[in-house]
Amino acid sequence: MRGLPSIQSTLFFSSILLMWIFKPTNNRIEDVKQCPFCQVPDEKIIYSITPKHHIRNIKTLTVDDIPTLLEMERVANELIERDFKNQTVRLGFHVPPFYSIDHLHLHFLVEPFKPWKRIKYQPYLNSLWYKDFSRVLNDLQQQAV
Repeated sequence: MRGLPSIQSTLFFSSILLMWIFKPTNNRIEDVKQCPFCQVPDEKIIYSITPKHHIRNIKTLTVDDIPTLLEMERVANELIERDFKNQTVRLGFHVPPFYSIDHLHLHFLVEPFKPWKRIKYQPYLNSLWYKDFSRVLNDLQQQAV
């Protein structure tokens, strides 16, 4: 991870989770099962909402993970209610192999984005590299039926 300025790493030994936090926040919500990290790169605000137990990525999700996804959504809604009531917020996942960490993390994005960075978090080309949260959850719920 050379070349990335002012990065702190946080390791949760109970879940073997390594996340890089680009800008720590004092307003961090930490739930029993979920951890949001405020990253604040080139976008206005981006959180990663991360389960403390290990799930590799969206391709390894099963119907048994639906409660975890619903809990991640609950944490996102709590952040929206607390800090972003009147703003456009998008939730989604990067699709392997187009991701940086092999641990499931939900991107919580507050618009506006810099125009050239928007493509990174858009579900183009049939969700080749990014899928909206609702689509991932809906696909799993359809499998459960």
